[in-house]
Amino acid sequence: MSIFEKCVLKELGWICRDTDQSDMGIDFNIEQVINGIPTAKYISVQLKTGFGNVYVANNKYIYYIKPVHYDYWLSSSIPVILVLCDPDKEILYWENIKKSNIHKTEKGYKIEIKHNRILSAESLEELNRLIDTYQSDFELPKIEYLEEISSDVEYWNELMASCSESIADSTNSFNQ
Repeated sequence: MSIFEKCVLKELGWICRDTDQSDMGIDFNIEQVINGIPTAKYISVQLKTGFGNVYVANNKYIYYIKPVHYDYWLSSSIPVILVLCDPDKEILYWENIKKSNIHKTEKGYKIEIKHNRILSAESLEELNRLIDTYQSDFELPKIEYLEEISSDVEYWNELMASCSESIADSTNSFNQ
């Protein structure tokens, strides 16, 4: 845990919060920090230490996922990453938990983490993009004369269509 917390603070410059409540597959939440300012945008983290429950093959670490964790992680409203800690080398390997990274097995699911996928300052751009795909700002248009448009059915139909399109685009991005 200390290796992970140190990496988040020193390498990423983010805030790390341990979820010290009952564990359902999330050990930490890390908060994005941009230019020294916390953003209130998060990534959930499942941390695995050591290689006892990891299969190593073809320059990849393979972690087997129970169906209950698969369902839990993929239903999250914020991104979830799996982090594998090599305590001897103090290296953290990571992968984004998403449907396209997970493969069905006879007993559940598996995810592969490549040996070169190391959590470090070089991961920041990808982690920021990951947050951006889950969380984006939304503002209703500024309306000076609300009274005039409150009964404008065409205006509200266009607004709802725009919202529907944004939600569909977000869903497509998430699924990709």
